[in-house]
Amino acid sequence: MRHLRFGFFVCLSMLSPFVTVMKAQSGTDRQRVLVLTDIENEPDDAMSLVRFLTYANQWDVEGLVATTSVHQKNEIATWRIYEILDAYAKVRKNLLLHEPDYPEVDYLRSVVKEGRADYGMNAVGEGMDSEGSEWIINVVDKDDERPVWIQVWGGSNCLAQALWKVKHTRTEAELNKFVSKIRVYTISDQDDSGPWLRKTFPDLFYIASPGFHAYGGYHHATWTGISGDKFHGRFAGADFEIVDNPWLDRHVRSKGPLGAEYPHMDYLMEGDPPVLCI
Repeated sequence: MRHLRFGFFVCLSMLSPFVTVMKAQSGTDRQRVLVLTDIENEPDDAMSLVRFLTYANQWDVEGLVATTSVHQKNEIATWRIYEILDAYAKVRKNLLLHEPDYPEVDYLRSVVKEGRADYGMNAVGEGMDSEGSEWIINVVDKDDERPVWIQVWGGSNCLAQALWKVKHTRTEAELNKFVSKIRVYTISDQDDSGPWLRKTFPDLFYIASPGFHAYGGYHHATWTGISGDKFHGRFAGADFEIVDNPWLDRHVRSKGPLGAEYPHMDYLMEGDPPVLCI
């Protein structure tokens, strides 16, 4: 638990002007990262995006794509990504006092994209391309030998559509090359496209805690060891002194404009940070 406490504190303490954290990666040492997020279905993705931005100098951020999930089936909340980026813009100069390479907010805004506002496999197939799925293809196709880590915080149908299109428009060799450049880390299965992806593309690098939500997949996932489940009491592992609202009010939400964007929670704290450990 000491290590969990330390790691959590180091991440969020970057919001403070008085703390220096780990040295930023540079050049080809950085991983290429693209995020799919069902932000606003619950507070968790807004929490995770605040955390993500405090680490934004550690990666090459290739995309922030608003998507749906089982909890938010027919709408996306791109506006919330922009709202948090506005707060990041206010603290970026302060972050740069401690480490270099925090990306310009105009760049981050330029890689915000939208998936289709539809659920799961309903948004996969002929005529289902979106700004987000096309962006995934563009990013993977870049002349860059580094793989693209696709973090799936919500549903994965935007990625499924990208791969569906490549499968139906390219040769088998071209498809295999495309698939080989992708690394996926999902937070459980938050729509029905995850099982389809694993079945259709067996060579796809895919980290998950398999199990569609209705069958209890959430309760065995990695993130539960961080957030715990104080509300339902279904699983333990977290130190509730540091993953509950009083601690977050004192150490995060009061620490400037970006910290203020970290939402209040009624049930569980953010569940997406395992994908940040790439």
